[in-house]
Amino acid sequence: MKKRWSALTLAVWAPAAVVAVGLGEAKQPIEGDAAPFLRSELIFPVEHWHNHASSIVETPRGDLLVCWFHGSGERTADDVVIQGARLQQGRRQWTERFLMADTPGYPDTNATMLIDPQQRLWLFWPTILANRWESALMKYKRAPTAEGDGRPAWDTSEVLHVTPGDRFESVTDRVTDEWRATASPGARAYAEGTSPRFGRTRPTS
Repeated sequence: MKKRWSALTLAVWAPAAVVAVGLGEAKQPIEGDAAPFLRSELIFPVEHWHNHASSIVETPRGDLLVCWFHGSGERTADDVVIQGARLQQGRRQWTERFLMADTPGYPDTNATMLIDPQQRLWLFWPTILANRWESALMKYKRAPTAEGDGRPAWDTSEVLHVTPGDRFESVTDRVTDEWRATASPGARAYAEGTSPRFGRTRPTS
């Protein structure tokens, strides 16, 4: 029976290196006698660059594909790009880092990935136009498959055009209210800017 990852978590420690944790391997479905394990490892050596906001997917054949943004800062650093790496099924060594997205002269940040029911890989990320979060321009890339030896073979790269209307606002308000009703006090304080982490108010710039 094919071995699959039972748990996936990825953390990016800036300004150090990307660290993959929670790589528990077990049979699918997970059986009562399965013994998942925890392993932490560097995807690349420790460095002074800012590496942050990671996303990870498992491909149908069992590879792990990860992306994050890399540069000298975040929204105010115009050298920020989206990088990625791959851990092929059955191997212990991640590939060398590769470029996933780059808009020269602008920060590309906060990427996320998904694999759809047709097994296509999607990459979503905002390009920051004026070094402020509210100037974000959402973009996406799509590859016909998530499989491969390195960087995905993109066949589509576009701006994600979204025109919010009244329904967008009402749905957002409803979902936010539902989350607030069930969220922990700490999570609510963080979201509302009253967490001690931010002092009295959460920064808006």
